[in-house]
Amino acid sequence: MITRRQKHRAGTRLNARGLDDEGFVANFSETEQIVKIKDLQYSFVIIRGSVPVFWSQEGKGGTKLYEDVILTRSSEMTKEAFRKHFSDVTSNYGTVHIIDLLKDATKREERLTKEYYNLFYDSEFRDKGSVKFLHFDFHRFTKGDKF
Repeated sequence: MITRRQKHRAGTRLNARGLDDEGFVANFSETEQIVKIKDLQYSFVIIRGSVPVFWSQEGKGGTKLYEDVILTRSSEMTKEAFRKHFSDVTSNYGTVHIIDLLKDATKREERLTKEYYNLFYDSEFRDKGSVKFLHFDFHRFTKGDKF
């Protein structure tokens, strides 16, 4: 298993968020699992990064508790950077399956999911089928004795 971290928008998870004008997301990484069985070799790649919208998150009362998500640009002003991001991702990886694991129960994460989905829904990538979107509230699913 090999993980590679992109040099663009690197930083700690709590200090680097969102997207830049060139389409790079904060904390983007690629993890590749390579399995070799006799003469056969398989590779499976997972990529991850910050939600590709312009956003930030402010601490509450000078503490490290991050509360409010602030969308720093409108959807219209985000579309070009969003397009650049997914143009790069699909040219490097082919068809991409987005799995959005943000929580439904918090307004801040619900706001990000809504903006992310709306940008995806209005994009050329959905129309072409090169990007697919699935929202899955992993925290709700694994809460309590269900998991």
